[in-house]
This record gives sequence, structure tokens and C-alpha cells, in this order.
Amino acid sequence: MSERDEVLQLRTDRDVLGYYPHDTTSRVRMVAVLLNGAFRLVDRHGNEFAFDPAGRLGAFLTSRPVVTGLQQGDHRINFRFGLSTADNLAIVEATTTVDRDHVLRYRYDGPTKLLIQLVEQVSQ
Repeated sequence: MSERDEVLQLRTDRDVLGYYPHDTTSRVRMVAVLLNGAFRLVDRHGNEFAFDPAGRLGAFLTSRPVVTGLQQGDHRINFRFGLSTADNLAIVEATTTVDRDHVLRYRYDGPTKLLIQLVEQVSQ
């Protein structure tokens, strides 16, 4: 998420037992510890990050519907997502299929400028 320190406090007076931020401008809404030692982090947008007991990210659950691909006839494009510097969901890669496969990498130069790079072209 971000590279800043956050102070979280264990709260037992909430609906969900977990750690909550002191700062109301925090990017974290809460961190819940599960019975198996894993934990879930919920950010201010309502997105959830599921971690295993060792702290490895296992899943990202977005709070909004996400289009993972589009198809029209033989033409298809699949999207892979990541987080932007502002902690928003962003396309990081797109794979297209027509007569041959193309892999496009997406980078963002600042908050709004999209840069696209053709990484690979594979003939079938």
C-alpha cells in the first residue's frame, strides 16, 4: 500500500475484533486476525487483502466489479491488475489474441499518464 508507518490499536468494542488506525486519514480501515493466524487488511476503499499466517499475500478482493477480459468473435483481451501509487486498482498487463498473441505492459507516469509497451509477440 504505502511506505509510511501507521499506528493501529487493538479494539474489542467494534463489531469485528481487529486493529484500527488512530489517524482518520489512514489508508487502512482495519486489520482483522483470523482464528488460523491469517489476517485480512481492509483499506479505505473497502478492498480486502488476505494474508496467510506467514504474512504472504494470498488474495486481493476488490470492493468494485472488475472486468477481467473482453471478447468479440475471435478477438480477446485479458487484463491483469495491480495497485497504483494512489492505492487504486489499475491495469498492469493486457494480453490480446487475434492471429497471434501480444502482451502489453502498462505503466503509469504520475497519477494519470498511461504508458503502454509491447513486450512480446508470439506467432501461433
